[in-house]
Amino acid sequence: MSLNMHPKPIAARAGSSTLVNSLALAGLLAATLALSACGKNEEVEAKAAPAAAAAQEQDPMEVRVTAEMAPNFAVKPVAQAQIALLQEVSGRIEANERQVTRIGAAATGRVTEVLVEVGDRVRAGQVLARVASPELTTAQLAYLRAHSAATLA
Repeated sequence: MSLNMHPKPIAARAGSSTLVNSLALAGLLAATLALSACGKNEEVEAKAAPAAAAAQEQDPMEVRVTAEMAPNFAVKPVAQAQIALLQEVSGRIEANERQVTRIGAAATGRVTEVLVEVGDRVRAGQVLARVASPELTTAQLAYLRAHSAATLA
């Protein structure tokens, strides 16, 4: 054990303790900020978890196996086996609603000609079908007669 025979003056010791106190305070503040940030992340994650779960529930391509369905499934080691070329299953085919547009005619009548096929790409304003409408023909005839009468008068 050694003894310090030349102690530092009191002013020098006071400055070093202030430095130590300042460093301790800075460390304490850094730890407090780090811990408070961790708590906020956990809160954000806790709030985001139900939203993520709801998004997963809405995925139409995801199949969840319920307790009722579980007996129909099995996990087996990979092995070579004969499989049927045709498999009959029940299901439903639906159009992608984002790629489907509803169309309609301005007048009632019978479709006499379809100019596009299912799956064809079409653009705005393109004629898709021709419609024969007696009501529209009658209205056009009345318009032309009125227009002719007004022009001749």
